[in-house]
Amino acid sequence: MSILSLLCLLGVAPGCAVLGVAASKASRTTVKPAYMGFGNQTVGVMVTTDRGTQVDFPRLQLDIAQSVQSKMQGAQANKAEELKGTQFPAAAGPTAIFAYQRNHPEYDVEPIAKIAPKLGVTRLIYIEIEGFALNPADVLELFRGEVTGRVRVVEITDGVGKVVFSDAVSGVFPEHSGPDGTPNLTRAVTYRGAIDAFGTAIVQKFVEYETN
Repeated sequence: MSILSLLCLLGVAPGCAVLGVAASKASRTTVKPAYMGFGNQTVGVMVTTDRGTQVDFPRLQLDIAQSVQSKMQGAQANKAEELKGTQFPAAAGPTAIFAYQRNHPEYDVEPIAKIAPKLGVTRLIYIEIEGFALNPADVLELFRGEVTGRVRVVEITDGVGKVVFSDAVSGVFPEHSGPDGTPNLTRAVTYRGAIDAFGTAIVQKFVEYETN
């Protein structure tokens, strides 16, 4: 094997590309979902954040909710076993739930287990944003999107809600970027990238995926 490896490095042995593909596949790790309770259920997504963030980023809650639901639906379209039979009713879609939040400010002070049964779903993905930033150390010329928070799942049975899953979650854009940020981005691109990374991190809590 040492001779074959050397020949592969020199590019003169046949089958090296095949060996490379096999090695690549062998090095991948399958990550199992942390929560598996969405099958044959109706699901909604609610996102909450503090007032200051709402003022600075008025669409943030809606944009994150739409990202998460879109990724869940994409995973379902790709035959994710965890989402077999899962439904995302329009009446409890991101826009409808965001409107509910604006029309019912009391949701901020009541336990989410009491709010969830009012939304017309049997599972609620409840996301609390704890931090959202686009510019490290508020340097406007440098960009690094970061979202941190906690995701909970509320199960609703016979009109009663219960939090059954809770975990910290975060997303960074660009991936593996340093803490100082980069000047080669824009605010809009960083905003979208951070939300996309955060949405992916949330959905990976619920759907099996592979990583290197």
